[in-house]
Amino acid sequence: TAREATVAEVSWEMGSIAQGQDAPPQTNHPALAPVDAAQQPAAEALLAACIGAGIDAEIVADIRRALWEKFVFLAAISGLTSVARQPIGVLRADPDLRAALEAAMREAWTVGRAQGIALTDDFIAQLMNFTDSLPAEMKSSMLNDLVAGNRLEAPWLCGAVARMAGAAGFTAPVNSTLYAALKPYCNGASR
Repeated sequence: TAREATVAEVSWEMGSIAQGQDAPPQTNHPALAPVDAAQQPAAEALLAACIGAGIDAEIVADIRRALWEKFVFLAAISGLTSVARQPIGVLRADPDLRAALEAAMREAWTVGRAQGIALTDDFIAQLMNFTDSLPAEMKSSMLNDLVAGNRLEAPWLCGAVARMAGAAGFTAPVNSTLYAALKPYCNGASR
């Protein structure tokens, strides 16, 4: 088709946000949290607006954990789909790519745990099960950007995992390799 499936597609027309038809709803589930108790009414008002607009959002008790749960998934999926230049179905089906995907997730999980984030022991297994439920043709937005010659988010995804691991005194070899392979394209490429 002319339109490729992406993790999330957002349309900004006339001040509205619409979830793309091809995006799995689980990846577009906003988590909201007030920074302090005084912001609770604002968080609840935003939640009501989201629900009223048909956006399945929730208020969470630990926003740092919610952010890291998304980051662990996004860093691995975006890095590996981009380097392989393949949709998620190919990564799942190939034993070597599947192992690399799980290893990239585990490295990010380890960094999060080192930073005191309460990621559960079985989180990677949960993510792999979730990954197995995604449409086989799904591509990360970073892969779409790579193909289009646009700037990439790699420094803030797999590159960030590698940097934070180093700062914590250990390595993240899969994320480091993904980032190294994507670095030549981070500022975009000529079309």
